[in-house]
Amino acid sequence: MMPLSTFNVLLVVVVLLVVFALVDYRNKLYGNIASAIIASIVSSLLAILIYIGAVETESGARINDFPTAGVLLLIAVGTAIYAFFMIMEVREELESAQELA
Repeated sequence: MMPLSTFNVLLVVVVLLVVFALVDYRNKLYGNIASAIIASIVSSLLAILIYIGAVETESGARINDFPTAGVLLLIAVGTAIYAFFMIMEVREELESAQELA
């Protein structure tokens, strides 16, 4: 069981990771790719936990929320697709750099 406060903290972490992945799009240190992958994994974990009712309040009541799980799953899929496109962009840059050398 996960407390609601931990769920909320992880939700804020996901939002910050997604913002970092979107803002740092220039692929300088490839941190944006790692950030998007981690955000996707954590978001899908949170979606599963809120869907199966593994999140509970301080009083012990379980929270089973399908719409929140759906939104978190959309965030997970969106950031995974974004990470995939960033990886393809890096591969393209590396191939063009090898052709020039």
